[in-house]
Amino acid sequence: MPNPKPTGHAFSIQNFIVEAETIHNGVSPYSTFALAEPHLYVQYKQWNLTVRSFFTENHLDHYLPKDFFLGEHIEAPRRQLGANIFDDKYTQDSKQFRREWSDAITSQINTLKEVQKQLETNEKPLAIYLEKDGALWRDPRSQYKHKSSKDSKRLKFILLLSKIDGFVGTRTVMEKISYGNESNLSKEKGRINALLREKLDLAGDLIEGERLRGYRINPSYRVVRR
Repeated sequence: MPNPKPTGHAFSIQNFIVEAETIHNGVSPYSTFALAEPHLYVQYKQWNLTVRSFFTENHLDHYLPKDFFLGEHIEAPRRQLGANIFDDKYTQDSKQFRREWSDAITSQINTLKEVQKQLETNEKPLAIYLEKDGALWRDPRSQYKHKSSKDSKRLKFILLLSKIDGFVGTRTVMEKISYGNESNLSKEKGRINALLREKLDLAGDLIEGERLRGYRINPSYRVVRR
């Protein structure tokens, strides 16, 4: 039976692994790719920037060891203007550089594969049920529940975010729920998160906010409207 394809963050990490393996195949110290080396070096630098941005934006930094990006600091061998790229000195420096570079990429690929396995195990979002009468609960319902007025702004805030896969702009939220200003909305988000952490015993915030992007339901949770 074939393995299921990764989804969500794990799928993105799978793409990073494929890109890294492609770069790695050209970095072997035994390959004859000297002319392509500058291009691959630039590609590798960009790959590191993209991976770093992805893990930061999705709050996944804690999955990576502190030395994960050390490979991007490996310096390519310098050569004098007009030097023959096939002379003995450059060839020796280049092989050493590629050997270190190859080892760094291998380490990064292995780390990403481990992270991918962890995410595939942990990425099933916890279901938070939202009833029409304003009740919020999670399993087991007898232990974790909170009843709110079905017309409350807090409930409308959660309901609005639950209908969108991703961020909802701050201005859109304020207009649809009449929060008045950004400060009030931000404070309301904090109150909702604190309340549900207590009542539903959530490990993290239900609502996430970013200054330039707006608000969203934390991907670790799934709001199920009933």
